[in-house]
Amino acid sequence: MDSWEKCFVIKVDANKKAHWISVQKENKIKDKVEVYGDLKEGDAVIKQGSDEIKNGSTIDVKID
Repeated sequence: MDSWEKCFVIKVDANKKAHWISVQKENKIKDKVEVYGDLKEGDAVIKQGSDEIKNGSTIDVKID
């Protein structure tokens, strides 16, 4: 998700809590974008985020 000043992804932790993580966008290949930030391989992120998802809110997780 982009705001006027920063770019974010929404990470979901083991307790199904949402966390907004500031990232930097790098390479774009087709429909994928490489990002750098406080993320680790295997972290669950929301595929289509919304500013209606608040930091720390509990969400219902569907894994693709």
